[in-house]
Amino acid sequence: MKNKNSKKYYLENAAIITVVIGSVLLLVLSFVRRGAVAEEMKALLHMNRMAERVLAVLLLIVSYNLYKRKRAPWLITIGLTIFNLAGHVTRSGDHVVQVFIFLEIAILVILFWGWKDFYKKSDPWSIKKGLLLGLLMLVVVFVNALLAHYSLLGSLTGEAPDLWKCITITISSIFGSANFEELNAASYMMSVEHFIFWLSWGCILLAAVFAAVPFLSKRKTTKKDLEHARKLVLAYGQNPGSYLTLEDDKTLFFGTKADGVVPYGIVGDTMIINGDPICADDDFPVLLQELYDFCETSSLHMFFLSTTEKYLEHYKKYNFSIIKCGEEPRFYLQEYNIAGKKGQKMRANINHATKAGLEVHEYKVTEQRNPQLEREFDRITSEWLSEKNSGELVFTLGGVGLDDPMDKRYFYALDAEGTMQGFIVFTPFQGGYMADVTRRSDQAPNGIMQKIMYEAFQIFKEEGYQYGSMGLAPLANVVEEGSEAKPAEKMLEFIYENLNSIYGFKNLHRAKEAYSPNSWEPGYFIWSKPLTPQMMYAVVAIQNPRGMFDYVKAFFSGTGKKLKERAVETVQAMNQSNKKEE
Repeated sequence: MKNKNSKKYYLENAAIITVVIGSVLLLVLSFVRRGAVAEEMKALLHMNRMAERVLAVLLLIVSYNLYKRKRAPWLITIGLTIFNLAGHVTRSGDHVVQVFIFLEIAILVILFWGWKDFYKKSDPWSIKKGLLLGLLMLVVVFVNALLAHYSLLGSLTGEAPDLWKCITITISSIFGSANFEELNAASYMMSVEHFIFWLSWGCILLAAVFAAVPFLSKRKTTKKDLEHARKLVLAYGQNPGSYLTLEDDKTLFFGTKADGVVPYGIVGDTMIINGDPICADDDFPVLLQELYDFCETSSLHMFFLSTTEKYLEHYKKYNFSIIKCGEEPRFYLQEYNIAGKKGQKMRANINHATKAGLEVHEYKVTEQRNPQLEREFDRITSEWLSEKNSGELVFTLGGVGLDDPMDKRYFYALDAEGTMQGFIVFTPFQGGYMADVTRRSDQAPNGIMQKIMYEAFQIFKEEGYQYGSMGLAPLANVVEEGSEAKPAEKMLEFIYENLNSIYGFKNLHRAKEAYSPNSWEPGYFIWSKPLTPQMMYAVVAIQNPRGMFDYVKAFFSGTGKKLKERAVETVQAMNQSNKKEE
């Protein structure tokens, strides 16, 4: 919609509200058994009560998406209105029917007048899938119902039934108006009719939902697409998480007016974008506009995760909501050192790991594969996952990726016996590397990760890279000191303080602090207004392939673990107290 304050806009909403009121009225009256109004409605629609209810639900689904100015629901509404109008014209002498004819004509005139406003397209693939699936299922149901009626009527009457009569009964069954009262097997036949009716209308509803809702499924990324995205990431990926664009869980949006790529995923009607769009600085406004237009015409909300400060002014031009979502520890490799009091803890950890006999090596997987070493990577990953309360998070975190490493760098530590005890996978970004995957075994000595990180940073420094990063510490210092927290910031702060059993936000931030970074760079959540519960669900759901239940399980598992630990401590304290008394 170009102008939401125009008279045409209000007339269109009035037409949509009329359809909604009619749908609700139809649904309510379908439960009214007697009365003049109920009888009049039955005469108007020529349907039984089940069909009225299904039609009412269908109209409500269509109306909701019609309000969002989608083209497919507009076509469905036009088609249903014309169909109803054609049936009512034959009874135009009835005063009640005349009112319905007037309303239907008014709705048609308004919708045709504003046809350009209903410009938001559903996903073409979804429309085709919905229509083909619905039509195919409907044909299968119709043919099977026709054969069933032919066989059943023949067995009941003892004569070869008339084919046209069977077709008529089958069509009546789909609309819930078949009548078998005159036959002796009415109960059995009615159960068959109910089954045919619900299956048929289930197909119709499925097709309508597919046509109205933007089910933008994950598109397969071709090898050519992946290679082009890789070149863009290596050239312009200033966000430390840019390389995650190439992970399998991302769908890629390529600009047509600007050479750039945007990694995203779809949950419901929300597009989740990981990091900033990737392109040359001069092309960023063009690429962002293309992405915005795509989401606008597809009725998708936009939610950016872990964006940087660099492009905030561009996001603000679209009236997006922006809040800080955490901090990223940044290391300036040419300046970074662990001397002095600030690096005391880091030095102590590294010295402890060195005394334990750990040595750090780089696995140059693209030069020569080592199956035995790769099995060690898998072993440590399995041990690491077994200690977690929830499943492995995705989308904002990468995988080990040994099957197709591309530009990833692998550093690992061996103990004195030559057994791997931990590793870090680094991914490149503009001017440096980010520690993306960090894993350690159960028996690894303290300081192992600090030793691997520090020695890897020294190698990157020698190679001339400027930056090192450990990725975003989610929800850390969301509320700036001295500023008043916004409602969304208060919610994030509550999660940070109280839901560490699901994800160790606090522990992660403290662990990254121990590495003595040179600075903490802010990260941001950015979304198109208004923020809805569906958008919040999308942000949480896209990061865990096991779904929301896994978070609930993790919460109770973590809470139960804490309670068990407290119970053990209490019992031990009581035992010690009893010994003292004795």
